[in-house]
Amino acid sequence: MKLTRTLAALTAAAVILSSTACSIKSASSSESASAVSTAESSGTAQSADTDGTAETSEPEPVPSIAESGTAADTIAASPTNGAEGMDITFGDFLREYKYFLERSGYDNDTDGSNADTIKQARQQIIDAIIEDRIVRAKFAEYGMTISDDEEADIRSQVESGIESIKTGIKTTLSSADDSLTDEELTAQAEEKFQQILDDCGLTMDNLYSWQEITLIKQKLTDEIGRDATYSYEQAEERMTALIDSLKSQYESDPATFYGQNYANIWIPEGSRAVKGILVGFNSTVYSLMQQLRSADRNDDADEYRQDKLADIQDKYDEIMAKINAGEDFDKLMEEYGEDGGNGTFLVTPGTEVYGKEFEECAMSIENPGDVATAVTDFGYYIVKYVDEVTVNADTLKTSTEDLQAYLLENEKTKLYNEEYEKWKTEYGFEVNNEILGLD
Repeated sequence: MKLTRTLAALTAAAVILSSTACSIKSASSSESASAVSTAESSGTAQSADTDGTAETSEPEPVPSIAESGTAADTIAASPTNGAEGMDITFGDFLREYKYFLERSGYDNDTDGSNADTIKQARQQIIDAIIEDRIVRAKFAEYGMTISDDEEADIRSQVESGIESIKTGIKTTLSSADDSLTDEELTAQAEEKFQQILDDCGLTMDNLYSWQEITLIKQKLTDEIGRDATYSYEQAEERMTALIDSLKSQYESDPATFYGQNYANIWIPEGSRAVKGILVGFNSTVYSLMQQLRSADRNDDADEYRQDKLADIQDKYDEIMAKINAGEDFDKLMEEYGEDGGNGTFLVTPGTEVYGKEFEECAMSIENPGDVATAVTDFGYYIVKYVDEVTVNADTLKTSTEDLQAYLLENEKTKLYNEEYEKWKTEYGFEVNNEILGLD
């Protein structure tokens, strides 16, 4: 798990907050951590009762840090090299810790089933705050500054992110109550966003600071790694090795090869771009079909699917009539499509990642622009053959340049990380593990 101290991560808290219950402290919040508790439950102790049946013991509660009563100005961590102005208080830690609890949907931090996750988060939070202190000090030592334009860009990014969060809250609220006016939605979204900040003890300055530290670290990374190099020829070698690996992967198992991921690097000869309009079964029908297939009752599943096509036949016929009348396929795809994506697929020979029927249909179409229909477990898929797809030299060159830039950035980051380890030793922060629940 990696904590993210950015506005993007704050969005998760907004989603939780603007749920139907509209409360972080709702009963549903325990469900947000169900994956964690399920993963950890396998190690839960069991005891046998007098009948010999095994029952799961309740995990021991862990001491709360959020409700510990520790004074906010208590020193949680401090440098041992005498550097001034770098102490970290319990209040500094608690603000970010409460944010973690809110974002993760935890009612509290005493649930023993989440003890390992919570303890790991505590460690990551104090580590992140220590890094914040150190890199800001080093930023000043390097004589580096943030320009007015950069400061304005930071504020713009934060404010844009906040507006996106509020828009997401409005969408959730509107889905729960479609009688709300836009003015009411805006007011409630504003209120609920402010509630997130208040619950975490956050201010706008904290949000600006989180965005600012990202820029500071990037500028330090660029400065420390200014002499780092990674040539185009080196990137070409890496790209060649990657392509060889993709070819081997495809040759060994074409059915599971997902060419969409590598469309700018390498795709097998004969690959096609197609567009599709799904006229889908409802989720219950699909689920029942998958249950039959899981039970190796494929004939029954096929028969059930054939019967259920009648439920979607009228809509399918309506769309096909419009296609045959020459209406624009893209507009029909936008109007009728049910697959939740953009309706465009890269199909490689032999792939089954979209289903065998879909691939066979896509590959059977003779000419670009022609249309055919696949009957799948999802429903009717109306498929249009767009064109054959290849990776040309210009595309591969651009991808190699992108890889070169990525690998160069990796080299810079490696140098930054090495330097940061030296800085950590220099400052030698001592952490009060007891008050942070890390002992």
